[in-house]
Amino acid sequence: MALSSSMVSKLHAEIFEGDDQLMVRDLGSTNGTFVNLEPLASSSALSDGDLLHFADQECRLVSVKLEDQPVARSEE
Repeated sequence: MALSSSMVSKLHAEIFEGDDQLMVRDLGSTNGTFVNLEPLASSSALSDGDLLHFADQECRLVSVKLEDQPVARSEE
């Protein structure tokens, strides 16, 4: 994901899967990465609803399970 802000470093942070859960780590950014308003010192596990800040950009983590969504089917 790319964020359009001069405050966000070119390679700011990484969201990845580790130990069967989403994780985030800062990649040496100038203006920091925050999870639920706490500065990220190392990698951190993420949960549904977490608030992420990449410098001055705010994002909310929302999980969507497509397999649980109803599917429209045509009857033949």
